[in-house]
Amino acid sequence: MSTGAWLGRTFPQARRRRLAALLVLALAAAVILRLLYWAQYCALPLGRVAVGADAREYDAWARELLAGGPLWDRLHIHAPLYPLFLAAVYRITGLSIPAVRLVQLLLDVTALGLTALAVWRLVGLRAAVVTAWLWALYQPVIYYSAELFCEVLVVVLLAGVLFCWALAHGPGGRGGPRAGPLGVSALLCGLAAVTHPISLFAGLPYLAWAAYRGTRRHGSPHWGLYLRLAGLFLLPILPVAARNLAVSGEFVVLQAHGGLNLYVGNNPEATGTCYLRPGKPYEEVVNRPLRQGITSHTGASKYFRNQALHFARTQPARALGLLLRKLVLSWNSRDIPSGPDLPELRMLTPVMRLPLVHFGMVAPFALAAWVWVRRARLAPFLWMPLGTTAALTLFVTGGRYRMTMTPALLAGAALGVEAILRAARRGDRRTAWTAVGLAVPGLVLAWIVPVPDLPTSGEESALLLAEAAWRTGQTEEASRVLQGALEIRPHSAALHHLMGNVLEAQGRRPEAVGAFQSALRLDPDRTRAAVDRAILLSDMGFEAEALEALASVRRRDPHDASAAYNHGVLLERKADFTAAEAAYRQAIGADATHASAHLNLAVLLHRQERAGEAADLYRVTLRLRPRDDKALAGLAVHYANLGETTRARHYFRRAIAANPEREDLRRALATLEGPNP
Repeated sequence: MSTGAWLGRTFPQARRRRLAALLVLALAAAVILRLLYWAQYCALPLGRVAVGADAREYDAWARELLAGGPLWDRLHIHAPLYPLFLAAVYRITGLSIPAVRLVQLLLDVTALGLTALAVWRLVGLRAAVVTAWLWALYQPVIYYSAELFCEVLVVVLLAGVLFCWALAHGPGGRGGPRAGPLGVSALLCGLAAVTHPISLFAGLPYLAWAAYRGTRRHGSPHWGLYLRLAGLFLLPILPVAARNLAVSGEFVVLQAHGGLNLYVGNNPEATGTCYLRPGKPYEEVVNRPLRQGITSHTGASKYFRNQALHFARTQPARALGLLLRKLVLSWNSRDIPSGPDLPELRMLTPVMRLPLVHFGMVAPFALAAWVWVRRARLAPFLWMPLGTTAALTLFVTGGRYRMTMTPALLAGAALGVEAILRAARRGDRRTAWTAVGLAVPGLVLAWIVPVPDLPTSGEESALLLAEAAWRTGQTEEASRVLQGALEIRPHSAALHHLMGNVLEAQGRRPEAVGAFQSALRLDPDRTRAAVDRAILLSDMGFEAEALEALASVRRRDPHDASAAYNHGVLLERKADFTAAEAAYRQAIGADATHASAHLNLAVLLHRQERAGEAADLYRVTLRLRPRDDKALAGLAVHYANLGETTRARHYFRRAIAANPEREDLRRALATLEGPNP
């Protein structure tokens, strides 16, 4: 072998080994960075609880599933796959929110691997390495993957779609595409749709292209492939639509509030971002159809769609300007908040303060990838970000919502870098300058439009931080945060309400009553403040006043589980067991995840010698609170009465492990075991 031939074989092999090592190093860096972030985040109160409107709703739905309820018995404003996933992880981990965050961060690393492998197969190892490093250091995907949001599932599913697209071709994109991997990708697109409907804007164009490319080799339309892809895509969607029809009597494909979401992004007050925050302003908008006598979901959606169309017809210039603004903001360098992803919260950990990769750094290179536009095998990497952009332009934009484009965006950025490197190596100045020219609009879009301020950002951040601290027992920290926020916004009913909860936890009861009264003075319809005040009055010995207050809340709002439960507690104290049972059942009907209502009803029924019903309720309680010593003890007594001593001992031991201070349980277990256990 000549020296030249030996060098030609050795150096490419050495380069490939170095690139492979860099790829493995990127995966390792991704894992280490995410584990470090997870440890820092879960050391904070915010990382150990579910706070924020969307996170609480996902958490509540998952707990309803654990309680043994139906998949869903009403229309939800979210698609169902993420709550099902969350319930499964809760079941495995004992309702551990830190464990959920860890699982999701590891899913993010899985998505990284799938996307990098797809780029490797279609383009080459160097582009895969760039993809992996961009993803490993991409700050938004690290942050959102640890939150209780559905986007983490959408990202991994769409990464799977790109991987299947790559598998449908041979190495380098040759041959194919084969029908088998295309079918799997169609199923993944359907699963992404039942996770978040926004993924339809990325999935449907992909499926159309996959069907077209898959039939070209036949020279004529291959209807079998079309039907197969359509069937697999609809396989997860049709059961969701059928269930929605069964529970509501209306044809709602994926989730409720479609018309409302369109209106929020297209009305005279809209800013292009999530300007309408949870609370009274949001409820006022949601209830507008009711004030018009519209009670059905279909009618409400039609009402809001008509309002959005009326805005477009009567103010066309403003409506068009708003669409253009959303288009530009969708490619802004800042991650515009849409919930508990507020700037004040994102910077709480050292990892989030590192100079990591941001959207504005990768977006220009993703646009540069359009020099590959003639390569049909790379079309999904180019189109998926545009599909997501179209969705955000039509509805409302935000950093969290553009997570759908993450796999194609980061892969596209790597393709843009690869195009520039290849052109430079070959001396192809025309391609290099074309790529640079395509990147310039990305830079302009990233910085040209200032993001509108969110006036309530400080208040929301304070509420979320204080709520997390209060729920994890750090009342001094919660009080400090709330006092600072109240100095800025003294007329916030939400801040006064939470301050009442914190003061009560600190044993400062008269001050807590005053805080609850301040909240109700500012917002007389704040039901939870009325309930919390009534509970406190009861604890202070004013039971008659508390009973009347809770009865009033139940009459005004029969769907408030907390009011019904606490009314049941007071009625049980007064030995009105029939009314107490009705109150507990009302609480469970309003909120199937109310563990205390299940437990109290179980104890009440057990005392009435309705042991079978009580045992079922104890089991539901344990699905919601796996270490509840009272529910465990109740089952132990139930099985002891049935003579099933093995089961009884098992539950007594679990109850003692859950609460080692309960000497009564130790004595009961000793009696059950006798002198010869």
